[in-house]
Amino acid sequence: MVGVAKLQEMIRKISIRAFLLLAMLFFFDNSLKCQAARKEGFEPFLNLGFFAMSVNGEQLAQNSDYDWYSSNQVLRQIPLFIVPVPFLTGGCKHTLSKGIVSFRNSADMSLSFAGIGASYTSSVSITPLFSVFAKASIGTAWNYGTWVDLIGIYNPAESEYDPLTSFSEFFYGMAFGARAMAPLPKHNIIQLSFNTDYIAFSGADDGEPWVCGTERDCVNGWRYEASAMLAHTFDGPKLKMVGLSSSISGRYSADDFDKVYQPYNPAFKTYSLSAMSQFTLTEKQSLLLMLNASRKRKFERDTDEYEAEETLMQKYVGAKWGFDGIMIMWNINLL
Repeated sequence: MVGVAKLQEMIRKISIRAFLLLAMLFFFDNSLKCQAARKEGFEPFLNLGFFAMSVNGEQLAQNSDYDWYSSNQVLRQIPLFIVPVPFLTGGCKHTLSKGIVSFRNSADMSLSFAGIGASYTSSVSITPLFSVFAKASIGTAWNYGTWVDLIGIYNPAESEYDPLTSFSEFFYGMAFGARAMAPLPKHNIIQLSFNTDYIAFSGADDGEPWVCGTERDCVNGWRYEASAMLAHTFDGPKLKMVGLSSSISGRYSADDFDKVYQPYNPAFKTYSLSAMSQFTLTEKQSLLLMLNASRKRKFERDTDEYEAEETLMQKYVGAKWGFDGIMIMWNINLL
């Protein structure tokens, strides 16, 4: 049995490294191939982006593993500051139109501070007003040691994540969704959407929380999100759109989490409100600005009494609204 276990572990590690190698080859080679096939309806893309989110200085200090941050009173007084994170996305998409019906397929890969991932999306649109899609994705993450946990399995006894070796495990998932859009008078539009997805982690058993890249406090299972957006479009050279959006998201079942996490209220519904504006800076550069607020869990202990990784072990007592921060996304088309 020991020999079989070692063989399975070796196959798993080889599979992960093969995925990484193929993903890197796809990233650097696929754009050139798509460029040559552009006449056949393929469209390559390669984008450099910068994602920035405001961070509360006091929360950052409280949740840091380093004493210098935790005891730094100057840092605690900073109300918020923007932390920019670069990312690179490349791939190829293909569109085939038959009358009012369009078939779109897209394969892409991303490389960022959080990790590396790849996905394939297929969608069908009946005019621009209604579409459905299916998506498959896979990814893994870096390990930065005690600085930040981006890949690991939750340890309820220690109320923290046990870190894993970079790229030693991976998440995978599939998603399905639909979107309906309707034009309104005076350059206004309304859009409704619903997405559901299944996500899992190769290194976690069912019911066991994990973190991998941007997926945090997750367990294997199904999730959902429904959203609505009202937007006003502009014909000007810079400002293209302003809008308001709302969403509700959560899990279908609290039983996705093990029994020890039930006081956390795993089936909690998160409501979000966002105000956004979109700008075109140049022919190949765009900027998205968002302000976000959401309804979150309220626990028996105040947020300044526990660290971020202890959240899963807190006792839910209600809900509260709070300002999440300012999000900025600057996108540069490199092709």
